[in-house]
Amino acid sequence: MLKKNPKIDKNSKAFQYYQNKKVCKTKKEAALKAGYSMAVAVKPSQAIEQTQDYQLIERHFKDELLGKITISEIADELTKNIRQDTQLGAKNEAIRIALNKIEPDDIPTDTENVLIVLK
Repeated sequence: MLKKNPKIDKNSKAFQYYQNKKVCKTKKEAALKAGYSMAVAVKPSQAIEQTQDYQLIERHFKDELLGKITISEIADELTKNIRQDTQLGAKNEAIRIALNKIEPDDIPTDTENVLIVLK
């Protein structure tokens, strides 16, 4: 289970990878810039993103973002992006994000933490 307030090591490879993902074109490039080997950089989703260190960093920044902006505000901006007609790439990406939230492509296989709501 993830800790509530983890201490983030800003010198760790996982932190560098997280930061590099924002500016690099690919995850592989981000992993290599963070100092991971080519073997790890080939499949960073498995080799890096599944580690506890990376999960703590990702959770920390998600919590920080949610402290600054609400889900409703994000949904409003996503809706504006969907309804605009000037940037079709942005519109298509916003539609893809919205559809994935409404009806995800991949079905979670973890049934340990499932909550069933009956109406």
